[in-house]
Amino acid sequence: MSYKVKLLLYFSVLFAVFAAVLVGFQWQREKQFRRERLESRLQVYADMSAELHATESPDSLAAAFRRLRRMMPEDLRITVIDYEGKVQLDYPTHRLHPLTNHRERPEVRAAFSKGEGSDVRLSATAGIQYFYYAKRYRDSVVRVAFPYDRVAQSLLQPDSVLLWFVLLVFPFATVALVYTADRFGQSVETLRQFVDSAERGLVDYAHIRFPKTELGLMARKVVETYRRAEEGRLAVEREREKKRIFKQQMTNNITHELRTPVAAIQGFLETLVRMPDLPIEQRTFFLSRAFAQCRRLSELIRDASLISKMEEAADTIPSELLNLFDIVEEVRLDIAATASAQSFALDNRISERTEICGNHSLIYAVFRNLMENSVKYAIPCHCVVECVGEDDTHIFLRYYDKGSGVSEEHLPRIFERFYRADEGRTRHEGGTGLGLSIVRNAIAIHGGTIRAERHEEGGLQLSFSLAKG
Repeated sequence: MSYKVKLLLYFSVLFAVFAAVLVGFQWQREKQFRRERLESRLQVYADMSAELHATESPDSLAAAFRRLRRMMPEDLRITVIDYEGKVQLDYPTHRLHPLTNHRERPEVRAAFSKGEGSDVRLSATAGIQYFYYAKRYRDSVVRVAFPYDRVAQSLLQPDSVLLWFVLLVFPFATVALVYTADRFGQSVETLRQFVDSAERGLVDYAHIRFPKTELGLMARKVVETYRRAEEGRLAVEREREKKRIFKQQMTNNITHELRTPVAAIQGFLETLVRMPDLPIEQRTFFLSRAFAQCRRLSELIRDASLISKMEEAADTIPSELLNLFDIVEEVRLDIAATASAQSFALDNRISERTEICGNHSLIYAVFRNLMENSVKYAIPCHCVVECVGEDDTHIFLRYYDKGSGVSEEHLPRIFERFYRADEGRTRHEGGTGLGLSIVRNAIAIHGGTIRAERHEEGGLQLSFSLAKG
């Protein structure tokens, strides 16, 4: 059974029970109201009869009741009962004896205990069903009775207008219930199908449609929340897979890159061991080459460690207020101390007041890798770094050298790890292949971007931005 049918049956039963309770309650209330109205009418007759019985003499009592009788319904019966239950008068029969004791009659017993009472029953005296009403007075109980025929029944019968109204409304209510059940059922059924699809991992969000109801709105929010959570989970999985591939590629690339310096060091040392009588000039040459390969090996390990840290723990890198002019000068002095033979020259055009909030080690690594790259490939090395502008959030910088530059076809890929535009020349110069990749990642961590292009004078130009804070 579908949810729509269940919902329709539930609402139908609920409406039917509610309507039955309402009609029954109203029926009883109206019946009680009509009964009280009839009792009020009979009470007037009882009061008139009691007053007449108390004021008239026994000899004139019959005549007085005949006069009173003209003012009352034709079939009305009046009975006067003393406190012992004996019938003193039964009009219009006028019989005093041998009527049985009436004290235990329900309406009389109620009158003695509560002051008044009523009942509908078959008269043991007349053999007719009456509606009895009895009221206690100072020295007697006066009971009036009205035949419970069509007239009395019509007075006590509740109005059936409400019943007919409910019966008339029921078809319209049923149509409304069908419409409501259809709207609710559509939302629930669509949501159920979505849950089934989600369990199988086959959710087609483009074809999920909910009606424009409150339940439909809630269901859409549930689906949208699940979609965002699913997208977040998939993004985490993609990032995890990306890191796994990155680690695997890094491991493979580092293993490949380590072979060259390790093999060179091994070769140089093996030659020295096997040929201890080599001239001092050759021994010095082999040792210097082994030392250069050791330095390259150290740089490779350093760069691999730095780029791994940036990839995996960027959120934990501390930051502080940095002066870019001071950092560039610090790098310039360090590079100049190791590259004097290359006629290294740097024109630092950054203002001495230019500051950002960042990590000193990473910003230092950005400028050191740029300058080391120029030292290796732009000979003679004349470099320029300058600030070309800023806005509310970023500072825009430009770095270029006046070397031979990089061919256009290599520019889009120079930031890739271990990518070399000139394989042989790079290995000869001792580069690790990670320098510009470190530059790109460090700039990205500082909220910026970088692009490479040929400078108008022929060298390599790198334009990049750094977030101020």
